[in-house]
Amino acid sequence: MKDSLVLYPALGKGHLNSMIELGKLILTHNPSLSISILILSPPNTTVQPPDIKNLITTFGCESFPSITFHHIPSISLSVTLPPHLLPLEVCGRSNHHVNHILQSTSKTSNLKGVILDFMNYSANQITSTLDIPTFFFYTSGASTLAVFLKLPTIHQNTTKSLKEFLMYPHIIGLPQIPIADMPEHVKDREGK
Repeated sequence: MKDSLVLYPALGKGHLNSMIELGKLILTHNPSLSISILILSPPNTTVQPPDIKNLITTFGCESFPSITFHHIPSISLSVTLPPHLLPLEVCGRSNHHVNHILQSTSKTSNLKGVILDFMNYSANQITSTLDIPTFFFYTSGASTLAVFLKLPTIHQNTTKSLKEFLMYPHIIGLPQIPIADMPEHVKDREGK
């Protein structure tokens, strides 16, 4: 059986493009690998956006035949979610499809691991259950990652929202960040 790797980007072409580039880089170092990239579909749709189709055609099928794509069926959402929550919800509700794809892939190839987009962390439950080595891929700057990794600690250690802080939160390795510069959706602990 051929060695394979599954890459699972978050919803959106920016995340998909980054994963395609990662797949290409991995193949330059290990050309015998087979790479499958899972593609989330926007909710309540039956057709992939044209820019996603263009990315797939340009980077996968023609330039790198070892990269294949699996489209995860669209889910339906009955509520309108804020844009920052939509990718998390779509990923979480698509886990049963991901589980099926990973089990099928494991039967037809030697699945060496899964690389999850940082925003698709809920799929880690599946990979843990299936005992598949899992790695996280974060496509932004290290400073942003440090902030997001610190937020749960701040949330556990205080009952206040960030917007109520009178001083800067201490984030190791970063200069002081004014609360006003933090993303709006993380300032209120009661908000989404």
